[in-house]
Amino acid sequence: MAAGLVPVVHDSGGPRELVVDTAGFRWTDTAEAVRQVERLVGDESLRTSMAETARLRANLFSSHAFETRIAEIVGNYAN
Repeated sequence: MAAGLVPVVHDSGGPRELVVDTAGFRWTDTAEAVRQVERLVGDESLRTSMAETARLRANLFSSHAFETRIAEIVGNYAN
């Protein structure tokens, strides 16, 4: 995602929490995965838009974002 790739992931566990509809696709059966990949391959505008959203969303999980959130949590307990 950070590299601008649109994820197409199984709709379970961690991927369900990370991949939102505007930044990628989740699937539950192989036919659905194939349709989603075909859609991305066939629609450059959709692929470009979702790639940018995926790239921005990946920033939410960066080490900087993690460190910032931890500092906020620790700061709240220190007060």
